[in-house]
Amino acid sequence: MRGDPDEPIFVRSRWGTNHYVFNWRNPIGRFLIVATLIAAADEISSIPEIGAGVGFVRLETSPDPVRVRAAYVSDDDIRAMVALGLPDLDIEGAA
Repeated sequence: MRGDPDEPIFVRSRWGTNHYVFNWRNPIGRFLIVATLIAAADEISSIPEIGAGVGFVRLETSPDPVRVRAAYVSDDDIRAMVALGLPDLDIEGAA
């Protein structure tokens, strides 16, 4: 997939918004898409205590993403919640 260098780098989004997005048909636009994904993946930490549970959500009232962080929940806490919600379920043998 070579791409057409005459294609524009940015194109108007087709999702009914007034935003512009990278054009995957242009080689530079495709590079920028991959570079953005690599930069985003670099922000995700492999150490669960500092990076697990971090994500982005979009509120209905704003087009801008908001960074959110889920609280850490241990396996014992999850088992206790399952036992409370589904008392008939055998979770002792579950991994």
